[in-house]
Amino acid sequence: MTRSQRRCNARAVARKSKGTGKRTRGVKQVHELTASQERFCQLIVAGEGQQAAYERAYASTGRTAAEGAARLRKDRRIEARIAELRKPVVEEAQLTLKEHLRELKRLRELALERDQVGVAVTAENYRGKASGLYTERVRAEIGLTLEQLVSGDAAAR
Repeated sequence: MTRSQRRCNARAVARKSKGTGKRTRGVKQVHELTASQERFCQLIVAGEGQQAAYERAYASTGRTAAEGAARLRKDRRIEARIAELRKPVVEEAQLTLKEHLRELKRLRELALERDQVGVAVTAENYRGKASGLYTERVRAEIGLTLEQLVSGDAAAR
């Protein structure tokens, strides 16, 4: 790369970072969140609505809070941090089919130990449903013939 090409690249990078107060010169900067932004993310993960989270994190109210919250939620860094904070919670809450079947089996065994055959059968039935061995059939009766439905006599009833 020639000297003039390097200068052009440096200018292009500087133009992209204009307004941030930092000249990056081709080095990607990692932008840390402010304390208020971090608090906003934590409040969102804790279950606050975005406006309420903004009000608590920034001591702001009303329309300003609503607009600020909407602006923050569009920020990729904020969304990435929220996803990062939620990840362990989501992983911990995941219930796998294997764990579910194992727990139903444990409940069935416990019921059999206590001579509660009906409860054991119910647990085993749920294991079968969870495994996809059983399908439920639903039958609905509406009290009309096909001819009545087609002709529109159903509305008269």
